[in-house]
Amino acid sequence: QARASGTVTTISAMLRLSLDDGDDLTEEDRITVTHRNGEALNPPLAYGIDGYPQRGPTGYTLRLVEVR
Repeated sequence: QARASGTVTTISAMLRLSLDDGDDLTEEDRITVTHRNGEALNPPLAYGIDGYPQRGPTGYTLRLVEVR
């Protein structure tokens, strides 16, 4: 996201999913966050997966980058 000052900001996040929820994800997929801490987000936040999902012993960790 470019600012008037010429600086560029990137909004990123980490997401942890269970093995079942993250099993079929690839770096081509998109994630939409509709709620945070039980509160509805309006508008929802849209993220792309930055890199390949990392599988651990109990779930997946994803690096996300906001898409618009």
